[in-house]
Amino acid sequence: MKKEPKAKRMSRLKKKCHDAWSKVVRTRDGACVRCGATKSLAAHHWIISAARSLATRYDPINGCALCYGCHIHVIHKEATWANAHFLMERMLKAIPVELIDSVIEMSGKENKPHTESELEDILKDLEDMYEEMVRT
Repeated sequence: MKKEPKAKRMSRLKKKCHDAWSKVVRTRDGACVRCGATKSLAAHHWIISAARSLATRYDPINGCALCYGCHIHVIHKEATWANAHFLMERMLKAIPVELIDSVIEMSGKENKPHTESELEDILKDLEDMYEEMVRT
């Protein structure tokens, strides 16, 4: 049997990590942090964008649940300081400032791509986190 090329394995692993991260964030928040809707939820990187920091890409602290409408409106159509401030106020009620500070500090670290084994560890941690959330 032919082994799958590394680039393809890495791509699949990154997608699995992102999906697991999204599931953890959506489960933790349970509803849109802006309007309270529970349908069509997506996870959004709210502290540091996924593209700007590989170190914080899969950290659930760096995510918040937004419904499709709020995500499009607040993040893409009307990305204003007022909308960002409102989102920050909501998230600060849910997540301790120390954890937010740790994400910001981590984002300044070396921004090198994850290895395959690091991604496997991240995926395992996220899956374990989700299982723990579901149990409690």
